[in-house]
Amino acid sequence: MSISEILCLANSYKENNRCVAGVDLQSGQLVRPVAESNSQVIPDDWVKIGRRHLKPLDIVEVPFQQGDAIVKYQAENRFCDEGWKIIGQAKPADLQRYCDSDGTILHTPGSDAIAERYFRLQNLPRKDWKSLQLINVRDVEFYEREEDKWNGRFRNRAGQEFDLRVTDDGFIKQLAQERRGMTLSGGYLLLSLSRPWKHYQAAKEKPMKCYKLIAGVIF
Repeated sequence: MSISEILCLANSYKENNRCVAGVDLQSGQLVRPVAESNSQVIPDDWVKIGRRHLKPLDIVEVPFQQGDAIVKYQAENRFCDEGWKIIGQAKPADLQRYCDSDGTILHTPGSDAIAERYFRLQNLPRKDWKSLQLINVRDVEFYEREEDKWNGRFRNRAGQEFDLRVTDDGFIKQLAQERRGMTLSGGYLLLSLSRPWKHYQAAKEKPMKCYKLIAGVIF
């Protein structure tokens, strides 16, 4: 067991529990703490610290376990345990040093989900798997694509357009208060790539896909 200081970039809803991601302040690398279970989601009570839930820009001590938590195409996953402790807070400007080039976002141009076979056909080595990317954006337009489901539209610095689902439920609550869109400038997005997935009623021949998501919104 080892304790690491993590700068939280996302704490989003997933399967009735939580999906958390951030920066390991010692290594400067993006990390996704996960529980040792089939789904790897973080129990809600692990990230309810004191009287509130963990939120982006919190600096938190996380007890990590030994062992390989990596699942297909999510190289940032690390097993953790309960007993998290908030020890400080960062400012949005502190994130700039951790931003990645956004010439290409999560392996491929554009918003489209990535078929699982892409990784096999490209013979992508495990060291190149990436499912988290922090970018600085000039403008993001958020809109409600259907009831209680929100997307963010933006361009990266290469001029490519993206339109991705937002899973940051703390930010979604802000959007839902007025039931209207919002445009924000000069902030940060933590982008996440889901595990390969398809609807349980989908045809057998339909490929599994990894979906690009906006997991954290920080302005």
